Amino acid sequence: MCFPSDIAWPILRDMTDQYLAIVDQYAEQAASLLYMDDIKSSNSGAAGIGGLLSMIATSLAPDSNSNILCINTEGESDTIEYNRLSQQYPNLFNDNKLIH
Repeated sequence: MCFPSDIAWPILRDMTDQYLAIVDQYAEQAASLLYMDDIKSSNSGAAGIGGLLSMIATSLAPDSNSNILCINTEGESDTIEYNRLSQQYPNLFNDNKLIH
């Protein structure tokens, strides 16, 4: 189970409409997706985009009224992990559907 930090919780509670926790796979896919556009990111840095990917794959998908801001908060921090991810997810899309 995931919990926000004591410092972050009041901001999340008061300033957002939704928040979610994601499994590592979505953060890994997001980092790999960024890699495909020559943007180096760690899994942690790409977690916001991973959250968006998880929403697209579920019933929480954004609609035309949604405003979404994703921030990549961290560059490549673990070269071995970064190289593994760049090889693990060479094709994130299969028949125009996100692999999940």
